[in-house]
Amino acid sequence: MSLELVTTRIKTKVPLASLVGEHVKLEMRSGRPVGVCPFHQEKSGSFTIFDDHYYCFGCQARGDAINFVRDHMGLGFTEALRWLASKYSIDVPELDSNKDQLRQRDRQASLFRLMSTAQTWFQNNLHSDRGQYGIEYLKSRGFSDENIKAYGFGLSFDDNAGLIKVLQRHSFVSREIIDCSLGNRSQNNESQLYDFFRHRLMIPIADKHGRTIAFGVRTMGDHQAKYKNSRETPLFDKSHTIYGFHQARDSIRKSGYGIITEGYMDTLQLWNHGINQSLACLGTALTLHQLRQLAGITKTVYLVFDGDQAGKNASLRTISHALELPQLHIKVVRLPDKQDPDDYVRSHGADGFRKLMDQAQDLLDFAITEKIETAHGLAIPELISSEFAPWLASIHDKMQRLFLINRISSLTGLPAQGISEAIQQKIRGIKGAQNQPVNNPPPLAAQAPQNQDQQAHLSSEASDADKKPMELAVTRPLNNLEVDLLGHLFFSKPEELDLKTLKKWISSSLDLDELWQSFAMELVGKLEQNTTPDTVDKALWVNAAVPRVMRFLEHLEKSREAFNIENRRAKVETLVKSIKTKTIKKTIATLKSQLTQPSSAQETDSQEILKAVIQLNQELIAIEKSEIT
Repeated sequence: MSLELVTTRIKTKVPLASLVGEHVKLEMRSGRPVGVCPFHQEKSGSFTIFDDHYYCFGCQARGDAINFVRDHMGLGFTEALRWLASKYSIDVPELDSNKDQLRQRDRQASLFRLMSTAQTWFQNNLHSDRGQYGIEYLKSRGFSDENIKAYGFGLSFDDNAGLIKVLQRHSFVSREIIDCSLGNRSQNNESQLYDFFRHRLMIPIADKHGRTIAFGVRTMGDHQAKYKNSRETPLFDKSHTIYGFHQARDSIRKSGYGIITEGYMDTLQLWNHGINQSLACLGTALTLHQLRQLAGITKTVYLVFDGDQAGKNASLRTISHALELPQLHIKVVRLPDKQDPDDYVRSHGADGFRKLMDQAQDLLDFAITEKIETAHGLAIPELISSEFAPWLASIHDKMQRLFLINRISSLTGLPAQGISEAIQQKIRGIKGAQNQPVNNPPPLAAQAPQNQDQQAHLSSEASDADKKPMELAVTRPLNNLEVDLLGHLFFSKPEELDLKTLKKWISSSLDLDELWQSFAMELVGKLEQNTTPDTVDKALWVNAAVPRVMRFLEHLEKSREAFNIENRRAKVETLVKSIKTKTIKKTIATLKSQLTQPSSAQETDSQEILKAVIQLNQELIAIEKSEIT
């Protein structure tokens, strides 16, 4: 059952006069219950109860059972639905399933705000008089004032609890601060917190929507660990996050390739030289999740790890993942020994770095060459059988396989025919295992994941590496009218709309799923604060904690021109009437279809449905005669 039908069912089932009569003394006048209005001061009663709504001839208050409960008892829309459903024993299990999900969404939104607050504080530190040594260090690395601001550099001072005090002043609690890896408890006093990052250059790590979720840091002192990242948090999973994805995504799509480095300073230095396709894997372990993100926007990836043995080993560890993504063409850029991308691009410039990229090897070619060059001669046959053969057997492109076979032959002196036979034998073995009949397969229950981590992994979307917050159980896509309405609210200025009337209509009559209903109310809330919504930092939006909403915000920003309009108020009122009309017509059609179902044959149910259809038709007529109702 959709939220729309849940709302209609509650309105139909609740006896309005009985409900109002519990709070307002009613008497019959001209065949209708009338009482003193509970919403304004009046001496003679003008608050009148009709079949499906109430109306006050004094203050023009108008609404249905849900409006009455909300306005009289101060409940939210969903709270009112739950209260009425419970009071009148109306079965609406969909509403109960959302409680934990809403709490999860609100908690995640709070963590995003916390990270945004911390990021602002770090940046202010860097640009203060006390932080000038941080500016000088960055300029010595070749970053301009413009770069420093654009990349979000910040600074943590060598204080015990400077950030903790700031966050606590913003009403963030200890559990949130610790969960976001910004604080630790004192070993001597568990109630006391101290800053997790001290005397460090702060580099914000963002999710693919540009929201700060963690920090990478470089010591500004004598710490033995030069670089470190935030701990893993509810917002930050190192294996699922690629540094710079949000900034580099468009450049990668346009150029057709991405560049992966080991660390954020390598990537930032490449950006600094105009190589904007660069990203970082936050360490030497490039994961399958990260490669899947890249496979969604490009077909070619260059690995540019450090020129030492650790960097080479990191490239080799990528092979197993690469074989699972044959559509992704991975190349390895060889850097001179003991140099990293940061060193090389500063020494040779962007042109020199691009020339090095022109010499990149295919990943398997690099791996075969590297292993053969470092292997003892007697170990090569075993190397071909145990490692090279499985690799090559997984390659479907026969020309690529033939090239690599000849490459192995030229490097080892072994005949290509013998290597090819070993590969074919491996392929036949794989096919034989695949075709072998399975006796007595285990029941489905036995094949299920053995723990929650496995279950979560299997159910995650391969193309979306963000860890997604819980979303509402009742969800449907927005239609074009609803998209237009939310878009015009997003780009509205506070003075352009009748916010009081609009807010009342959204809260009582806009039949969206709870996620989008909440988002619409948040838009109105920004306008009530005398703020144009599109100017607000996305990290400060409660509903942007849900990826679906963040994607919608990004879509609106890209479609800005479509929402430039002179008379926004008239446009919004037209949309409101169109949405209400469409929603009611859809509900009428649904209710009429129920009359033809066997389960609707009972006389009582049929009468209820017919009554609801009549009421909705009356509401359609009222909408055509009025503005926002």
